[in-house]
Amino acid sequence: MISGISSLDCSALTGDDKELNVAVGSKLRSGCVNLTSPITMRTEKSFAESAAAKRLESFEQARAMDSRLEKRLNRYAAFYTPVIALCALILGVIVPIYAGNWAAWLRRALLFLLLCSPNALLLSVPLCFEGAILSAEREGMRIFGKSVVERLAHLRTVVFGKTGVITDGRFRVTDVFPDNVTEEALLSVTAAAESNSRNPMAEALRQAGGWTKETAGKLMEIEEIPGLGVSAFVDGRHVLVGNAELMESHGVYYLTPNRAGSAIHVAVENRYWGHILMTDKIREGAFDALEDLRARGVSQMVMLTGDVLSVSRAIASSLNFDMVRYELTPSGKLSALRYLKEALGEKATIAYVGDGLNDAALFDEADVGISIDTLRNDDGVDKADVALMSGEIRRLPSLLRMASVAWGAVWQNILFCCLVKLLLLILTLCGALPIAVGAAADAACVSLTALNALRSYMVE
Repeated sequence: MISGISSLDCSALTGDDKELNVAVGSKLRSGCVNLTSPITMRTEKSFAESAAAKRLESFEQARAMDSRLEKRLNRYAAFYTPVIALCALILGVIVPIYAGNWAAWLRRALLFLLLCSPNALLLSVPLCFEGAILSAEREGMRIFGKSVVERLAHLRTVVFGKTGVITDGRFRVTDVFPDNVTEEALLSVTAAAESNSRNPMAEALRQAGGWTKETAGKLMEIEEIPGLGVSAFVDGRHVLVGNAELMESHGVYYLTPNRAGSAIHVAVENRYWGHILMTDKIREGAFDALEDLRARGVSQMVMLTGDVLSVSRAIASSLNFDMVRYELTPSGKLSALRYLKEALGEKATIAYVGDGLNDAALFDEADVGISIDTLRNDDGVDKADVALMSGEIRRLPSLLRMASVAWGAVWQNILFCCLVKLLLLILTLCGALPIAVGAAADAACVSLTALNALRSYMVE
């Protein structure tokens, strides 16, 4: 956004009527509607890369990716159909040779062939999964594939990132502790070094340091080190901004903070300049969402974070996490997730919930990757299995409820079809079922399973 101040209606993407306030510098997503005043914006992506195009593409992907149950049904149908045809041939041709009454046995064979058709299941099972996908889309959640719905229905362990997931990701500078330099100098050099960083903390540091392109020092080179911080040259001086591990890796002596908060240490030319304490708030509704997940069958919840012990433990304790691992780099988070999968076994279904920043490998490793707040940050959508557009963690229980209803409808349809058709086949072989009544019963079976499948679309 280049100029103006306005509010956007993002209900087509997020599924709710909450307005999004935007100003100069805000990233805008296609599919939103401008409400209050004229704005000027610059297009940075082609239509194929836009949020609207990805939203449409998700429908195609959802239909292309069959669930494991659908694949099994299709494999069985490949062998089942020839066997049923052979049985009908025996019933209509071979049996009358010895039993006589060709007309009666031929009618039974035709009705047997009709009743054994797997059409009811091949139609209703995909409808159950697609109903859940469409229901999620209506609520601002994109599910990439029917197989994802199946995995969500069996979800028992959920692993969360902290920043931007459990917390809102909007950091605030709470305390500044310079060491033999002025507070203004410490904040200024930190803001300059973080000028190009996309880390959630960087924006707060730039604001605290009053960074602008006009007043900033000359930034010659910058290297963002995932999980550690930033190494940059500002006005010809080597500046390190990051956590304690970054200071240790460069042999810089640093002070350990004695107050709660995430500490950002700063060193210039390998001399310690001090540290800055930052905090972010727990997302609204996070506690209720996690308790609702437990009520819906999630037995274990884990938090992985790069933050320090004092901050991580307080958040984990307030939200009743079963396990927390702290001070992790992105590779450390991946190792922790792999260890958890090995400990729980191959049959366990694990989901990872992240904000999309440096989470691609974690999404790949987990059985279900869930990217949150993709309206503001869509970097993780391509690798994620589920995208929550609005970033409201309270929607996670709804996601599981939709998957659970769809999975329940699938098995209700399977049991209903098997029992009804078994009864009809017994009546057919006994000669007690007229062909017209049998055809009507089969059509009713198809209709009832299709109607039951629509329940998954009605979930809110």
